[in-house]
Amino acid sequence: AAVATGFDPFPADVELAAANGDWLVGSSAVGNTSITRIAREGGQSTFATLPDNAFWLTTGPDGEIYATLCFADQTYRINPDGTGLTAFGPSLPCPLGLDYRPQDNSIYIASIERDHLLSVDLGDGSTGQVGSGLVPWDVAVGRSGKIYVTGLDADLLGGYIWVIDPAVSPAAELFAIAPSPTDLLGIALVEGGIVLAANAADFGEVYFFPVDDGPRIGGEGDLLARLAVEEVDGLLGEPFEVPLVLDMAGSTREATDFTVSLGWTPGQLDFVEITEGDFGGSFVEDVDQVAAGILGATASRTTGLSGGVRTLFSATFNLDASVNPGDRSVLTVESGSLCVNQWLWGDVDRDGTVGSGDATQILRHLVDLPLADGADIELGDVNRDGVVNGVDAVQILRYLVELPIPVESGVDAYGVGACP
Repeated sequence: AAVATGFDPFPADVELAAANGDWLVGSSAVGNTSITRIAREGGQSTFATLPDNAFWLTTGPDGEIYATLCFADQTYRINPDGTGLTAFGPSLPCPLGLDYRPQDNSIYIASIERDHLLSVDLGDGSTGQVGSGLVPWDVAVGRSGKIYVTGLDADLLGGYIWVIDPAVSPAAELFAIAPSPTDLLGIALVEGGIVLAANAADFGEVYFFPVDDGPRIGGEGDLLARLAVEEVDGLLGEPFEVPLVLDMAGSTREATDFTVSLGWTPGQLDFVEITEGDFGGSFVEDVDQVAAGILGATASRTTGLSGGVRTLFSATFNLDASVNPGDRSVLTVESGSLCVNQWLWGDVDRDGTVGSGDATQILRHLVDLPLADGADIELGDVNRDGVVNGVDAVQILRYLVELPIPVESGVDAYGVGACP
């Protein structure tokens, strides 16, 4: 059903104003340089007047509106109340789609005359770029921080969706191709997938592509979960635990529920078990697809949860026997990366074995004597307490003569932890 009619024959983009819930509509009509406000309670008014047509709109973290003016080669910033119009970022040939990415506090802007996306940091104004070889049209940032882009390929053929994950690489990867020759124009992320507006053979089409774009945290605002890979301290060949946490420290927002799908490469990580965290509420795990590298979990609370760091759940894995020292394995919630150490715990002189010479290196370190060339004293922390001392040297010597050592000792084992 129509919610507003008769105000513009060529509406271009629609954005929800975070300040009051009104809708803002840009225009591509010649001579109409206004952004129209459609009030929730009804009625229309001019939100702001710009130097030229506002094609695409997005909302910043504090409710400010950003609008691209293709014909003016400029993006503009507008206060939440429609005042304070100022140029934003550098001049860009025909800027079109744009969106805000909270993970790096930046606005990402597409231009069909550039082969990449421009990023503008809202803090210091610095710019960067991601993607290459694209002819980008519109941009949508998912909860995980991944950037989905509609556009053309190098031969100016349409129907392409690209995905960029700046946390892993600035490169763009092909995500999907529309089922018929078409120009994919607008893009929006909704629960469970991507909705696209398209122009195909002189008529309009709408497409939906399913996509799992990271955890959904219900409640006030857009709270995100992340893998706390920095807490992993495992050993190759032994189970290790990876927590999925929700950091609400310093936030006034409340979380009421979550739905998370955790993915990994099944040929590298073997699932062991999932353990409920301290989020509370009704917790349900889904382990039906763990053989394919997918683990799901949901929880719902009757009251909102706020403040501090909460663990949604912890997943326990083994690294597959085929994984070698120095290899990397990626868990796909906020792109958590785990690496296997290239050197054995206890191999201080890095000669490939653990011997009495490594204990000697530790003792020399304790009395400030020079170490052997290439030695890495951090490998001497075999009990992994953060300190290299005589206890570690004793554990190495006991291991060498086959005397008992603590079960948690890492002597002669490859460590598993967050990638450097």
